[in-house]
Amino acid sequence: MAEGTIRKKPFEVKDYSFGFSGELEAGETITLLSCVAINPATGTDSSEAIISSTPAPAVIGQTVVFWLKDGMDGERYDLRIRVESSRGQKLEGDLDVFVVEE
Repeated sequence: MAEGTIRKKPFEVKDYSFGFSGELEAGETITLLSCVAINPATGTDSSEAIISSTPAPAVIGQTVVFWLKDGMDGERYDLRIRVESSRGQKLEGDLDVFVVEE
């Protein structure tokens, strides 16, 4: 499992990426993708509030590209990126997303 942190402003809508090349072999591809945002304060799925569906999260090679949008100043989200590979591996990347107006 890989981890990381993203800081964004509430107004921003921009793309981010998360790579799995360190865990996948050469030629191994990502065959299934799930990208979910959980608000840890409430335990609720907040994916629609912070992850853009246009464009939707996508796979480019061994990297997942996703767009984050909106969010309220001071909010935190646990972003879980789960993939399955052509060899049957199931991998997860976890990112802490902090929405901060600085």
